[in-house]
Order: sequence, then C-alpha cells, then structure tokens
Amino acid sequence: MQPRTLRMKNFGPYLDETVEFGVFLDQGLFLVSGKTGAGKTTIFDGMTFALFGQTSGKLRSGKEMRSLFAKDTEETEVTFSFSHGGLLYEVIRRPEQEVAKKRGNGTTKRAGKTILTVYDEAGNEKRQYTKNVDQELYQLLHLTAEQFFKIIMLPQGEFRNFLIASSTDKEQVLRRLFDTEIYQNLQIWLKEQARSKSENIQAKQNQADALIDNFKWFKEAAVFPSLTEAKSAWEQDLTALTATITRQTEIVSELVVAKNKAEKQYYQAEEVKRSFDELDKLLLQEIELDAKKIAISKKETEKKWLLWLQEQMPLVNSIKLATAKVDLQADKLAIAKKEAGKNAQMLESWQEQREIIQTATTNLEETKKKLHSLEVKLPQAELLEEQTEKLLAQKKTSDKTQEKLVSINQDIAALQLSIFQKEQLTKKSDQWQTTMTALAKILQSVSDYEKLDKTQTSILEQLRLTRKEFIKIQAIKSKLETEVAEAKENYLLQKSNYAKAMIARLSLDLVAGEACPVCGATEHPNIMHQNMDLATVKESEAALNAAEEEKTNLTKELTRTVAKQEQLTEEQQKIEKSLSEINVEMAALKEKIKLDFSTWQTIEEKEDIFPVIASFYEQQERLGEEIQKAREEQTELKQKLDEQNNKLTHWTERYHEQINGLERFKGEVESLQTQVGKSNAAVLRQKIKTYTDLIAALNHQLQEDRIAGETLKATAKSYSAQIKEISGYHNEAIEEVMRLTQQLEVNLTRAPREFSKEQVMKLVVDEKRLDELTAEIQTYENKVFVLTEQKQKLQAKLKGKEMPQLAELATVYKKVQVQLSESQNRLLLLKEQQKDNQELLEKLNTLVSFHEKALSELAEIEQLSQVLSGKNMYKTSLERYVLQAYLAEILTLANVRLQQLTNGRYQFSLAEKSDGGRGQKGLDIDIYDDNAGQARRVQTLSGGESFIAALALALSLADVIQNRTGGIALDALFIDEGFGSLDEEALEMALEALSTLETEGRLIGIISHVPALKEKIGRQINVKTNGAGQSKITLNLA
Repeated sequence: MQPRTLRMKNFGPYLDETVEFGVFLDQGLFLVSGKTGAGKTTIFDGMTFALFGQTSGKLRSGKEMRSLFAKDTEETEVTFSFSHGGLLYEVIRRPEQEVAKKRGNGTTKRAGKTILTVYDEAGNEKRQYTKNVDQELYQLLHLTAEQFFKIIMLPQGEFRNFLIASSTDKEQVLRRLFDTEIYQNLQIWLKEQARSKSENIQAKQNQADALIDNFKWFKEAAVFPSLTEAKSAWEQDLTALTATITRQTEIVSELVVAKNKAEKQYYQAEEVKRSFDELDKLLLQEIELDAKKIAISKKETEKKWLLWLQEQMPLVNSIKLATAKVDLQADKLAIAKKEAGKNAQMLESWQEQREIIQTATTNLEETKKKLHSLEVKLPQAELLEEQTEKLLAQKKTSDKTQEKLVSINQDIAALQLSIFQKEQLTKKSDQWQTTMTALAKILQSVSDYEKLDKTQTSILEQLRLTRKEFIKIQAIKSKLETEVAEAKENYLLQKSNYAKAMIARLSLDLVAGEACPVCGATEHPNIMHQNMDLATVKESEAALNAAEEEKTNLTKELTRTVAKQEQLTEEQQKIEKSLSEINVEMAALKEKIKLDFSTWQTIEEKEDIFPVIASFYEQQERLGEEIQKAREEQTELKQKLDEQNNKLTHWTERYHEQINGLERFKGEVESLQTQVGKSNAAVLRQKIKTYTDLIAALNHQLQEDRIAGETLKATAKSYSAQIKEISGYHNEAIEEVMRLTQQLEVNLTRAPREFSKEQVMKLVVDEKRLDELTAEIQTYENKVFVLTEQKQKLQAKLKGKEMPQLAELATVYKKVQVQLSESQNRLLLLKEQQKDNQELLEKLNTLVSFHEKALSELAEIEQLSQVLSGKNMYKTSLERYVLQAYLAEILTLANVRLQQLTNGRYQFSLAEKSDGGRGQKGLDIDIYDDNAGQARRVQTLSGGESFIAALALALSLADVIQNRTGGIALDALFIDEGFGSLDEEALEMALEALSTLETEGRLIGIISHVPALKEKIGRQINVKTNGAGQSKITLNLA
C-alpha cells in the first residue's frame, strides 16, 4: 500500500490542507518538518482516522479532532487515497459532529459517515461501499489501528535505546509490540487449572460411589470390589440384548431399502407425468405463436421502413436548412442591389449638379470680361450697383443651401459607415449559426449524459433494494431451514408416539396362547398395562398427521424461498452488468463531448467540462443577441438614411432653383453693363470685387462637390464588393442544396418502399410507432426462443419414456410403508430398553476413565506450570521464549539490511552469554564486527553506527509485525526524530543509509526539525503554524 493523497478539512489545526504523497514516489525519501506542536503527528492521525475511525494512540476521538477554527456550517472530513494491487482506494470519513442548522438558529448533530471507493488504473470507478466500510477495510488491510501505527511510524530514538537495553527492558517493549501478555495469563491459568482439577477429581469420586449404590441389574444383582469389574459384568449383560436388536435392525434395513426403492419409483413417475403435461402446454403455445408469424412479418417490414426513414431525417433536415440559407442569401443580395441602385442615382444627380456648377463658372468668366467693358459706362452705374446687390443676396441664399447640402451629405456618409459596420457584425451570423448547431449537438450529448447519470442513480438504488431483498430472503431461508428441521424432528417424535400408542392399544387385547400381531409370540410375560383407549390413539394419529402436514408445507415454502433467492441472485447479476455497461457508456460519452468541444477549447484532464461548456454557450448566446441587435439597428439606420436621401433631393432642387435665379440676375447685370458706358471708378472697383468673391465662392462649391462625389464613389465600390461576397455565399448555399438533394436521391434508390424526394421531405418519423413495433417484435422473438428451448429440453428429457401408471406405484409404496412402520416400532421398544442400560454403563465408563485420566492430567499440569513460569535450568519462561523467537526473526531480517547499510561489516546476534544476575535472560543483543572477526556488545557502536543499527532493527520489526498480522504491504515509513543527538559525521552516515533504502520502492518520511536535514533533504512537507493554533502545509519539491 502506497499513500497517494491526504486531505484534512477542519481537522485538528488544519482548515483545508492536502498532502500529495504521490509527488515523492520517484525518489522516495522526503522530510516532514515543523515546529513542535505545529501538527506533524496530526498528519498520521488523519491517515489512521480515515482508515480506522480513531487517532494514533487513541488519545482523542474523531469528533474531538474537529478544528477550533472551523466555521459552524462546515463539516469535519478526512479523505485518504492509497494504491494497492493495481487499484486506487479512496476513503472519506466524517466523525459525529454538531454543525449549525441550515434554517433557523441552533445546531444539529450529524452522524458519522464513511465511504470507500475503488478505482481501476484508468481512474474508472469499480465499486463503492457506504455500509460495513470498516469491515471491508479490515478485510483489505488485516491490521488494527494500533498495528498500523506501529508499522508506519517508527520512534527512532526508542529503538536506539532498545539496542542497549537489558533483557527485562526489552521484554517490556516487545510485549507491547507483539501483545504477548497472553503467555503470562497462561501461567496464571495453569495454576488455577491444577487447583480446579484436584477439586473435580474428588467430586467425580463421590458421583461414582452414588452411581454404584443406585445401579439396577438386568439379570441377577451382584457386588463387585472395583468399578472395572462392575463394568465388565454390565457389558456381558448388554451383549445378549444387542444381538436381538441387531437381528431386528437387519429386518428394518431391508424394509427401508424396499421403501426407498418404491418411493423413488413413485416420485420419478410423478415427475415424468408432470413433464408430459408441461410438454402438451408448450405445444399449444407453439401453435398460437405460429398463428402470429405473418402479422409479425408485416410489422418487421414496417419497422425496416421506419428505421430507413429515421436514418434519412438528418439529411432531410440538412436540405431544409441549406434551402433556408439560399433564401436568406437571396434576400440579402436583393437588399444590397437595391441600396447600390439608390447610390447610383445619387451619383448621377451629383454629376448633373457638377455640370451646372461648371457652366456657372464659365459664365462668370464671361461676366468679368463684360464688366471690364462696362466700367466706362456711368449713366446706368447706380442701377448696375443695385442689381449687383440683388445678385449678391441671391448668391448668399444659394451658399446657405449649398452648406445645407454638404451637411446632409456628411450625415449620409456617417450613416452609410454605421450601416457598413453593422453589416460586418451580421456577417458573423452564419458562423454563429454553425457554432450554435454544433453546440446543440454537444448539449444534446450533455443531456444524454445527465440522463445516463440519472439512470445510473436509479440502477444503484435498484441494486441496493435487490441486495436488501436478498438479505431479507436469506434470513427467511435460514429461519425456514430451522423450522423444517424442527418440523422433521416433531414429525419423527409424533410418529414414535403414535407407534407407542398403537402398540399399547394392541397390548390390551392380547390373550394368552394367541399370537401377538406385532411380534408373533404366543407368550406375553411383559404386557404394558396402560390406560390407552381409542380416543387417545386417534389424538396421537391426528398429531402425527398435523406434524406431517406442517413438515410438507414448510418444505414447500423453503423450496419457493430458495427459488426466490436464486431469482434475486440472477437479478442482482443483471443489474451489476447493466451498471458496468452504463459506466462504460458514460465514460465514452464524456470523452466524445470533450473531443467535440475541443474545436473551440481544450479541456484539461481534471477540469470539469460541463461548466466550461455552459460558460461557452452563454458567450455564444450573448453574441447572438449582439447580432440580432445589430440587425435591428441596421434597419433603423437604413430608415434614417432614406430620410437623409429625401432631404438631399429636396435641398438639391432648391439649390437648382437658386442657381437658376442667380443666372437670371447675372443676365440682367450683363445687360446693364452692355448699356453702361463709362462707369464710376469706385463703382467699377466694387463690381470687380463682387465678381472676384463670386468666383471664390464657386471654387469653394466645386471643392465640396468633389468631396461629395468621392464619398458616393467609395460607397458604390463598397456595395459592389458586398454584392460579390453575398453572391458567393448564395452560390455556395445553392451547391450545398444540390449536393444534399443528390445524396437523398441516391438513398431513395435503396429505400424499402418507393417514394419520391418531395414525399420524403414532407414525411415525419413516428417514433412512438417505431418503439411499439420494436417492443412487439422483440417480445414475440423472446417468447419463441424461450418456448423452443423449453420444448427441446422436455423432449430430450422424455425421449424413450411413456406415461407412467401412478396408481399401481402408489399402492406398492403404501404397503411397504406399513410394513416398515410395524418393524420400526418393535425395534424402537428394544432400543429404549438397551438405551436405559447403556446410559448407566456409559456413566460408569465416564467416571472410570475420568478418574484415571484426571490424576494423570493433574500431574502434567503441575509440572507444566513450573516449566512455563521459568523454574527450569534455562531460567526462561514461556513468554520470554516466544519473545526470543520473535527477536531472532527480527534480527534475521535486520541483518539483511544491516549488511547492506554497512557494506557487510556488521551483523546482529543473540548474546550467548548473559551479563550475570539472578533475573531471567535471553534477550541480550551482540553485534558481530567482520573487521574484528568477533562479536562485541552493541553499546560499543558509535552514534552513526547506532543509528544505522537501530534503523535496520526498526524496519525489520515493522516487517515482522506486518507479516504476523497478515496485512498488506505498507510501502511507506515515517521515522520520528532521533536525529538531534547525532554529530555531523553520524548524521551524514545516517542520511547515506536512508538514501540506500530508496531503492526498496517505499516512501520514507523523516520527521524532524534538525536544520541540517532541511539542507540535506530537498523534498519536504513543511508544517507551519500561525502562532494561534492554526497550521498550513506546503510542499517543497526542489
């Protein structure tokens, strides 16, 4: 057994700490360090509590180990796992404890609970125990808690003292380890037996004297000087009676053989008749099943069609889904083309507007030339100035309109950008749909797994109920077996009483000289004078019949109970098989879920996949909501875009009207300029400035118009790309529909019935009808199989046999029974007479034998008592002798390790010479030094040598205890302290010895707070306390 993991929740100084022993398996040696009182020993208390429900040394009970720092709502629990024989065992134990109520105030008492779970090498659960767990653990370990702690925890300092202790001190230690107090108790018991035996001899002598005085002779009474002679005379008297009984017994035996033969023939014939009757019933059932064969054949054909249709449903659904995709992409393509058309119209409008502006610019150049020619014209200068002001006012109005158009174009560009962004998000819809479809399959698998889990729970409950019913039936069976045995004894007793009553009744009618109807004798010297009337005989007969009926009923009930027990055994095996199959199915389904989900995310080995899937599904749902929201916002934005386009059309028309008005004003100004000859210089300069401003404004108008045109062109390019992309998706969806449709058409060629593609697309599988057909066909096939098997068995059984004649066999059987009963009754009377005489002789024989044997035993007991108590030439008691054998066995094992650790230099041996003194000897130890060629006292070893010797002795002691108790191999060892007194050289020697033991394949934990060990042993379990009684465990794997 190798410890793997120990988890302690609210246990001692630990709130929730885990010790992973498995991380030390590769090297084996590690250090358990911590201050005194930090909780190092509590680690071993946790192991012993999990395995045995008690702490090491029984200093505290399980409920006393509840942590003082535990929350009142949390329970104390210890989980310990270990490996053995290729299996992993996990024990979870909770002590009886009080915790806070979930509702209301106060506390509630929780009963203790223990769970043992067994896993295979792959981590699959094989079985679990929730009842009789301690018994199961003992069957596995074959160790008590005290023995376990002695083996796994070695008090190293104690064994160094043990080496140099006297025989008396060693005896105290070994007695505690091997529980040899029984030998002391044996010595006390022997003394008590000697005293009791002496008193019993005298009592038996008194009984023998009373027996001789009350003895009744069969022939002629006589007096004999000794018990042996009286016994011989009685034996001769009984010999004649025994000869008569022997002759009568032979007669009865012959009749018993005849009765058994007749009984066997009768019951065999009865069984043959039952078989013939049963065969007739089966033949009738076979005819009925044959009549149903045609109907079943039709149902099988219908089932094949439904199964084929069920197989096509995924393909049909895929075609429907692909068709929906085609329609969706077609809608998108139409929308995109419509929007592109609108944008093209706007672009065309922009080009028309640009031509108007360019025309206005050309007219302005001509106006400037005409203005120059009119500078010399003064008569109409004032009128020209007035008209020019009107022209500027009209220009100002058209500029504002142009700014309004620029603003509207900017809003349209912003809306188009937002719509483009929303479309980018909605493009993820297909990918999202694909992901959700795949996730739906995974979630269906998760649902299937949950159903299997519920089924597993139901099967476990069914198994529990079946086992409970089995135990109940087993108890009923045991009770019935007892009752049947008692009924048989009662039947024999009533049968004997009835025989006695009949004999007594017949003896009243005996006449001297006439033959007895029982024995045939004509002389009747010992007639039984009993008051035996006919009513008494009938009562005896009624009691006999009642006893026979009770015996028969109980026997039948026992037969039914045995059949029920066999049925429950078969059911339990089926349930266990189902449980095993569902465990395999659950493991496979869980692995499939992990594999399917690995497309999006890799799941760690120990990570629970179901919360991860749930989280991922929530993320995808949120993404779907975002896509839906984008679609809704896209519709709203398109409505706003339409509104802005309408505004653009309106303001464009107004702008065109204003430009036309401006042109009219320009014409009037040109006309005036034609008419004006010489003009005022100031007026002319003002006109020149006005026309210059007008040119700048028109240039600005051209710049803004250029920007609007670039925006419209970019939008047109975007729509073109979008239409191309949607067209690609649309074509792909059409190809998918065609591919799936072709697959369906291929499958239709192999269909059980002739159907068109359009018919199959509209059909729906009637799952309920399919289940009904499957169940009905399976039921019919099961009935045919069972009937055929039963019929073949009966036909084979009855081959060559005919219907027996029961009436004739019953007559023969009854006749033999009557003859046997008469002979048995006569024999019974003879044996009762013999029994009375034999009992007296046996009592006399017993007393004679006891008297002779008791005197011999008394002498032996007194002698044995002296030898076992140590009053012998070796001055060695029995207990000391046994301990000497144990110690020799320990030293034999220890020498193997000691030679390994010292390179063959040292060996242990029992001391041949004692140290003198008057006490008992035999447990002193010497050390043989191969370098010196002789043995010497162990006290002469150095510190490091003493440590190595004590270590070899302690390890071998653990092996001996383990072998003696028959427990499993404990591949773990913890050495407690014993290092603080070693100097540096001795400590180095000790560490070299411990590192050698790593090759034995066991875990070796050194419990110490010596600083040098922390430097020498890098792999450590550190127990640290916060100073207030609470501790934490950390692992150092350096």
